[in-house]
Amino acid sequence: METMKKPWVYKRKNIKGWWCGWYVGGKRKAKALPSKALAEHLRHIKYMQLNSDAFTSVVDFDWNQMIEEYWQCKQVEGLVDASMYEVLLTLQHFKRIVGVNSSKEITQQSSDMFVLKRVKRWGRTP
Repeated sequence: METMKKPWVYKRKNIKGWWCGWYVGGKRKAKALPSKALAEHLRHIKYMQLNSDAFTSVVDFDWNQMIEEYWQCKQVEGLVDASMYEVLLTLQHFKRIVGVNSSKEITQQSSDMFVLKRVKRWGRTP
């Protein structure tokens, strides 16, 4: 199994700007950017591009199982109870409006439908 590819951000001595570096096919690549924030942003993008093959499988969780896993994850992160209540309420609305029963049924189209119905009902943008 191939290891994760990790781009990095660095500053070159006596040269303005920041650099983002990564390896593709054993060759070192780099791009100069004017700020560290932009270099970090590119690093994140390159990380996703270089490791996209690691996240391609479809995972099929039952809706209730998925909610339970999410709940436990957020508890570990320390999300306060009031926020967790709002998250779970939103997920219940999502299930009711979109009608999903498993994680496999969540698509960009179903997500867009939920947002559009929310905007129509409440008159606010996400």
